[in-house]
Amino acid sequence: MALHWPGHSPGSMVLTTRLGAELVLFGQDVHGPIHPSLLSDMADYQVSLQALLDLDADLLLEGHYGIIEGRDAVSEFIRSFML
Repeated sequence: MALHWPGHSPGSMVLTTRLGAELVLFGQDVHGPIHPSLLSDMADYQVSLQALLDLDADLLLEGHYGIIEGRDAVSEFIRSFML
């Protein structure tokens, strides 16, 4: 499933799929960055981070930080960018 994920940039998106019972999240720029040249919006970014947390993914493939395995580790990674 493709999900609109604004914040890092207005058109950011993430993809999800199921691998058996596990939810896999493909997120290129979950970490941001937030920068005016990208038309970033911090408020949208924070809402989007919460939406990712709510997915309760088992595995995150993050474009710059690699593979984060396990629900707790995925949640901790996402939370580390929340205000």
